[in-house]
Amino acid sequence: PERPRRGTSDAAAAGLPPVAPLGAPPLFGPERKAWRALSVEEQIAWRKSARRRLSQVAADRAQGAEQKRQRLQEERRHAEVAERERRSDSDGALLSVEPRTVQFSAQGVAKLFLKNRSGGYVAYRIRTNAPALVSVKPCGGTLDQGEVVVAKITSGDKRIGRRGVRFVVNGAAVPSSAALTRERWAELSASEVSEWVVQGAE
Repeated sequence: PERPRRGTSDAAAAGLPPVAPLGAPPLFGPERKAWRALSVEEQIAWRKSARRRLSQVAADRAQGAEQKRQRLQEERRHAEVAERERRSDSDGALLSVEPRTVQFSAQGVAKLFLKNRSGGYVAYRIRTNAPALVSVKPCGGTLDQGEVVVAKITSGDKRIGRRGVRFVVNGAAVPSSAALTRERWAELSASEVSEWVVQGAE
């Protein structure tokens, strides 16, 4: 049989007796005698069961660590959003644009959040330097006071986050909810149009 080693916290978490992680029997005591009474097949089965339970405990701990990391990341993101919204309130920005770096998933999907922070209507449009690689829906429209839109960005390129793709968001105060045409956008002066640049990443 394998040389026994001390038990681990994983073994305790798996509900195993204080023996080696690979299922070696204890050095002394009645358990040692009971172990020797098992057939070779039963000893092998016990070791396999112990390995499975220990693997599950390790997987559960890894999952818990990943969930904690994601939760902390989300809390940081919310804190950054709150800080940027506070600054937007103070600098009179028409829109809040979040995040400033969009993270593409493994499926090539990302989301961009726009919120009207002005006291009236704001027309917006979203353009990209890679129109052949990404699709943005909706890519334009008009937001009422306090209204939020979620733009879904998709790409068939699973490595799109490494392509240096970026997005330019334009916003302009308008008198009504009517959508601005491309020609009307072209007529606006630079002072009438606000701009935000958003980077793409993995």
